[in-house]
Order: sequence, then C-alpha cells, then structure tokens
Amino acid sequence: MLQILEEKLILTHYNCFQSVVSALTTPQNPLINELGPLMGGGKAPMGMCGALYGAMEQNPDKKAEILKNFIDETGDFTCSHLRGGAKSCSELVDLAVKLAK
Repeated sequence: MLQILEEKLILTHYNCFQSVVSALTTPQNPLINELGPLMGGGKAPMGMCGALYGAMEQNPDKKAEILKNFIDETGDFTCSHLRGGAKSCSELVDLAVKLAK
C-alpha cells in the first residue's frame, strides 16, 4: 500500500520519465529536472513511452531486454499507442521500474 501511495505521489509531480528515473535513482537526480520535462507525453525518441525510455536510460546494459519485455507485456512501445489502453500510465511506470531492476 505504501509503495502505491509513493508512486501516486511521484506521478502527481513528475511525468512518466521523471517518475521512473526518480524511482530507480534518487529524486535529486539532475536528469529529472533537466531532461525529464522533455521526455514525457510521447516526446521521448521515436515517440517512445517515457517510462520505458527512463528505464532503458537508467539501465543501459539491459536496454534490449527491457524493450522486449515491455513490448511483450504491453503490445507496443510508443506513448501514442499505449495511452488509453489496457494499462494506465501509473501501471506503465510500475512495469518499467520492475523491468529495469
């Protein structure tokens, strides 16, 4: 329950990319404020889900594995195809964090 509350708090202040980076590193990570605002809402490279992009950037050795597993779980990797789908942004953040650990 506490984890869900923490994740909701993160998502109320950060976009999906920022939420994942914060969960995998620290809320003081400079990427959160410098790059983060540019990576949410489908603005990551190739229109990628910001949560997925954040997970891949924080774990570069597992990029291919994270991408494959994310697509297996969601059916796509682009924000435009994932929005309004079976999983909420909060659930996508949870999944991306789980895959990056």
